[in-house]
Amino acid sequence: MRIPVDSPAQIGAVLRLVRKTQGVRSDDLAGSAGVGPVFVLDVEKGKPTIQLGKVLLLLQEAGIKVNLEIPDNLNLDALPKGPKKRTVWQSLMAILGRNGSEAWAQSVAQSIAKGAQAELDTATSKSSARGERHD
Repeated sequence: MRIPVDSPAQIGAVLRLVRKTQGVRSDDLAGSAGVGPVFVLDVEKGKPTIQLGKVLLLLQEAGIKVNLEIPDNLNLDALPKGPKKRTVWQSLMAILGRNGSEAWAQSVAQSIAKGAQAELDTATSKSSARGERHD
């Protein structure tokens, strides 16, 4: 669905509607987009002086695509290419690393991976003890 917007308040209202419809809390959306929870509230309230780059990240994280209608006679080859999609690692860095160091975020990521592997090993050994097969 396409919705024309011409004000920060309209963008905020759309973001809030989409977020609430998806059942996502504002602080969860903030964390996954790498912004603070107050920033999400500012966007949703239509604050006119917020950072465009962060708004675009927030909209992307909520699944909202932004398209611009431009005059037909423009040469699009002169425009810079958009940013690449974030990898899982980049997303983790945005969430964990913005208030800490990269080494800290990396150690948290390794701890999460070790914990997940330990849970998988435990589940596998329990099911093996019950005689279940894992083909």
